[in-house]
Amino acid sequence: DCLIPQMYTSNPTLGKWVNHQRKDYHLFLLKNEPSSQMTPERIKKLNDIDFIWDAYEYKWNLQYECIERVCGDEWTCRILH
Repeated sequence: DCLIPQMYTSNPTLGKWVNHQRKDYHLFLLKNEPSSQMTPERIKKLNDIDFIWDAYEYKWNLQYECIERVCGDEWTCRILH
């Protein structure tokens, strides 16, 4: 998966570029947003490298998968904090 954070210390320019792609993608989804530079071709290229469009959703799903493995099929999991 291609999960690059906005504040990517190894390559700050790449982090900013990735953030820009995510913002443009969301504008593109709004259909009538002329400020988006995103195109279907760019979306395909980024999808081909498993680009993560929504980092928060991706991280949430990772944690959910983790708890699902811990709890199993019983769904009687208790989380202690």
